[in-house]
Amino acid sequence: MKSILLKILSIISPVIILAALGIMQGVWFDVEESIERGDTDVFHPSLIQYLLYYLVSIILLVLSCLLLKHEYRKTSSAFLRVVYATILVLDIGIILICFLAL
Repeated sequence: MKSILLKILSIISPVIILAALGIMQGVWFDVEESIERGDTDVFHPSLIQYLLYYLVSIILLVLSCLLLKHEYRKTSSAFLRVVYATILVLDIGIILICFLAL
């Protein structure tokens, strides 16, 4: 049962990363929403929000790498190894894109 859950988690890890970072970006760093509210001064997120965002990104990247490394070593199928490597590259790409989008 545990191995099935780890496989499912490793496969949906890009969706989890995209959802977590996307929600944080949409809530904290959406300048258009601040402008629509009619704020007279321009809203700038605090340093703590940026640090927390980067910390969450790094934690998600480390957890994803550890999970996919565990699944990669555990499997003997060449196809699954390619799938896990592709998912890892996708995870890293999503996090880098979210870093650069700020």
